[in-house]
Amino acid sequence: MNVNGIPTYVMSLKDEEGLAKSYAMVNIETYSISAKGETLAEVSKNYIKKVAKSGTNSVVSSEEAYSYTLEGKVARISSVVEDGSTYYYLIIDSENGPDNAIFTASYSISDELPVTREGDDVIVKYINDKNGTFDIVEFDNIVYGDLTISEDQEKRNELDEGSSSLDGKYDSLVEVNPELTEEKWNSLTDEEKAKLIEELLGEDK
Repeated sequence: MNVNGIPTYVMSLKDEEGLAKSYAMVNIETYSISAKGETLAEVSKNYIKKVAKSGTNSVVSSEEAYSYTLEGKVARISSVVEDGSTYYYLIIDSENGPDNAIFTASYSISDELPVTREGDDVIVKYINDKNGTFDIVEFDNIVYGDLTISEDQEKRNELDEGSSSLDGKYDSLVEVNPELTEEKWNSLTDEEKAKLIEELLGEDK
């Protein structure tokens, strides 16, 4: 079938009793592009996103489906949980964007979505399937791309470079008492270990 102009295999997925429980779509040109959904509308939406994210621009090239890039300011943003997955709904003010458009995006599109707020400048890539929906397939919050860190944090990062996140004052177990071997440590009771740690941390203060 043509799904928004994209040549696609469409099939139903059945349970052991032969009842159709969900649907799947697989791209004819690139089998690795596939999607699943409980309804045809859901699988179609997921499939279009997969096609756009694949970077196969030649596939999304019909009169029915186009990929667009938009830069603007978030006017409103809200989220909803559907079947255990979080989806975000955004209204973006932009000079070159569609009027009165509500954009939707899955939480998996970008880690920046949950921390995006009204007033943030963003760049989105979206699909217009001419069915009144604008599905975001790439999302970039410009605010977080320009974040700078303080001089103190830069110095701390230099000191921590190449070290574990667990490094710190707890390493004083070795520094304060270098003669304490692993064998001796393992021979201590839980109470003795707790007391020793408490003493060492007290000294560090």
